Amino acid sequence: MQPMQRRVASCQLDDLLAELGQLRQKMMTPRPEVLDQVHIFLERIRRQFEEGINCPTGPAKLRERVPAIRRELAAIALLLESANGFFEGWKRIRACLSGGYNGRGDPVNLEPQSRLCAEG
Repeated sequence: MQPMQRRVASCQLDDLLAELGQLRQKMMTPRPEVLDQVHIFLERIRRQFEEGINCPTGPAKLRERVPAIRRELAAIALLLESANGFFEGWKRIRACLSGGYNGRGDPVNLEPQSRLCAEG
């Protein structure tokens, strides 16, 4: 995922809304590289809100855009939860395949082992 550019001339909220829409679309078919970039993108958005959003058209434009931004963030959160559930499911399947089941029929909880590979 390429870094999303911010246009200074327009209202930052419009840019933010467009970027959130692009991120949501990319997350509809998540790939590891997209999911890796989500944290970076959302952290940048958080910083923008902390620093204050610049919108020269005034508070009316702010009030107009905030509900749309909330909807986009809610959709992205749902997609992230879905991706996490998918990952947890595969983690559970892997544990079953690797460690089997205990006496109660639950998968054995295998702790990941640290490995070091060195070539000399």
